[in-house]
Amino acid sequence: MLSPETEKKIEALWDLVSSAGLAASPYVVLDQIACLIFLKHLHELDLQRSAAGTVAVSQVRVSDKAKPTTPTISLWKKTLQQEDIGVFLVDVAYPWLRKLEQRLSNEKIFGTALRLNGLMGDAYFQLDMTKNQAIQQLVQSVDELFPCPGFDHDGPQSSGEVFAKLFEQASQNSTLGQIATPPHIARFMVSLLDPAAGEKIIDPAVGTGTLLVNALGYMREGKTPSDRSLAGRSDSLTGIDLNHAQVRISWIYLLLQGIESPLCIQGNSLNMQNNASITNKILQDKYDFVLSDVPFGGRIQQVENSDANGDANIQHIELQYLSQALSLLRPNGRTALIVPQSLLTVEDTAHIRTRRTLLIGHQLEAVVLLPEEVFAPHIGIKAAILVVRKHPAQQPASARSNPELKTTTVWFYEVENDGVSDESGTTGVASPENDLLDAWMHFKLRNADLQSWEATKGRYYQAVSLQPNTKWFNPQVTHRTATQTKQWQVPVRIWLEQAEWSNAPDGVLGSHDAAGRVRSEYIEEMASRLYVADRLDKTLLAHNCIEAHGWSLELTRYKPLEKPNLLGEKSVLELINELEALERNILQHLIDLRKNLGGDR
Repeated sequence: MLSPETEKKIEALWDLVSSAGLAASPYVVLDQIACLIFLKHLHELDLQRSAAGTVAVSQVRVSDKAKPTTPTISLWKKTLQQEDIGVFLVDVAYPWLRKLEQRLSNEKIFGTALRLNGLMGDAYFQLDMTKNQAIQQLVQSVDELFPCPGFDHDGPQSSGEVFAKLFEQASQNSTLGQIATPPHIARFMVSLLDPAAGEKIIDPAVGTGTLLVNALGYMREGKTPSDRSLAGRSDSLTGIDLNHAQVRISWIYLLLQGIESPLCIQGNSLNMQNNASITNKILQDKYDFVLSDVPFGGRIQQVENSDANGDANIQHIELQYLSQALSLLRPNGRTALIVPQSLLTVEDTAHIRTRRTLLIGHQLEAVVLLPEEVFAPHIGIKAAILVVRKHPAQQPASARSNPELKTTTVWFYEVENDGVSDESGTTGVASPENDLLDAWMHFKLRNADLQSWEATKGRYYQAVSLQPNTKWFNPQVTHRTATQTKQWQVPVRIWLEQAEWSNAPDGVLGSHDAAGRVRSEYIEEMASRLYVADRLDKTLLAHNCIEAHGWSLELTRYKPLEKPNLLGEKSVLELINELEALERNILQHLIDLRKNLGGDR
């Protein structure tokens, strides 16, 4: 946990960046700070290697020329000694960083350490060089706030926590909205998946790396040193992103967690090429979990998927990420994705086909609807979290008539209070009572035992207490009676009862048995009739199931109407009647007063 003094220093650092106008974008500032942290990390690494009698990174040359016999001063120390730091970073430090991977590739003694994968190849100093005093203060602040970056992750005040606080400051002071996935949402998503140390996780739109870092923290929580080491293996966490600067940020963020050589790659996770690139190798692998805050709103064109008319298949980018997430999973693997709520409701062909494939071929475990405040104030898009398990035997997308649904019911939870966000999008200390905790508890109980969940779904769970450094997704909990409905489950397919139907050879009468269960013989006969010419025969299904609504997952279609709750001994309707009587009494007194004053009417 960061001390109040450290938090003030971080706030002062971001105030300096903002007031001096060092860069136009917070992403540029974070990228530049990440590069400076990396220089400081190399300085600390050299101190360790020199103490061990091994070659320091600063001594490695591009060519095979003889290396100096005496240690050279690190670039970080040289940077701190400069009067014009900006010029030195442009002319010396950043060019050295761009060639670092080439240097390391000539030195087999480094093995897989500092596996950069081209991340520093386009690292350039991008801050305003005319603000020399501000740049000097920035470098000095980095030196002070990150004393041993990458080597202090087990300490009481780690460099990773400081870096995370910088994200928070950047989001609060940005006109672009959230710079990274809000940490409490990231922790919630990870807790829904419940990954164990050693399991493989990929984020195909890694951004600043917040989801992977929270996954690592979850897997390490309460673990022994050996298990913590297993959770921090570089091959267990993988990130891909199109944006080179953001991949650098996520790589440094994971490095600060003690991962010696994070696997974060710049590349297009939606476009696999026929070559031996590391991106292709990653995309051809299979993972236990896919965890991602997918990009919203864009469209991509894939000419290779043209239809019979030759028209290119243009799809919303979030649909492509959902499809790719399922492709990356091993059988029975699971994904948690933040998607726009439009993915659940839009009724064009691509969205309907995606939802149908999802429900027929996989198990949709949860739809968690998030409030707008999570991404406020600059992004007014409603989002949802989808949790999906990949079924071992995938259903062909064209198999409309197949009666076997991998998802039989969909569980919805509507989050109204996430415990930390307000209407302006600012975040504070987590509240002991919030809907995310209640959603997590019900999700866990429902997956463990559906009958037990049915008996307890009227409860609202809340934390007994929440210390500032407690991971809220695993606190001590208590419960009270829920005052409003926040969760509900909706069947995907409900066969309408046909009392006159009979199976003549077996003498079976009625589509449903005495207990109300649909007969397998009826399903077998009606499966081929459910869709005629690719159109649903709605006379066969109940109107309140998802398939009858064109596979829509829209909230308003299924949210149950709430009955008035009792307040004390009187119902809400009784209280309304009392208010009406009071109003009539007041109006009568006003009429009498007017008469007494000699007024008409």
